Amino acid sequence: MVEDGPDNGFGGLFSGYEFRTNRNGGSATVEGIELSYSQQLNFLPGILGALGVVANMTELRTEGTYTSDESAITDDLEGFVPRSANLGLSFQEFGFEGRILWNYRSPYLRARATDPNRISYRESRAAFDITTKYRVRRGLEIYADIANVFDVAERQYDVFPERPGYVQYNGRQISVGISGKF
Repeated sequence: MVEDGPDNGFGGLFSGYEFRTNRNGGSATVEGIELSYSQQLNFLPGILGALGVVANMTELRTEGTYTSDESAITDDLEGFVPRSANLGLSFQEFGFEGRILWNYRSPYLRARATDPNRISYRESRAAFDITTKYRVRRGLEIYADIANVFDVAERQYDVFPERPGYVQYNGRQISVGISGKF
């Protein structure tokens, strides 16, 4: 509570207000590696030369504390996804572009809590997306995209995977449209 008087730290203002602030209480180190590969397969014969591949993978290692107590080091830091990966196949020919992309995210700590029964994690997730586009003429394209093709749910659990906190179905998102540059 901010005290009355000119010497309250705020030049006499804010008397009676409750003063709250946030600050980082610990420290963290994040190390990792990302590998990425992308290639158009134009060396393949005929129509197969219109194929392309993309792949990437990220691996993170974290270590840190949530307080100034350096003896309380943990390797499970909130919000850091230890592993993620993408694999994709594309086709580009005759004004048509199409891509199929698989995305993976490993389980990770979503929210830390002082009560061990309230610690929550996000489960691993793997989903497919499909994007297509056709150039009708210069400056005019039609497209159709499907995100989360197999309607994979976002799942969160508290402490143990057998204790789901929530399951969220975002559904399959379908976008169809016309894009033009005039």
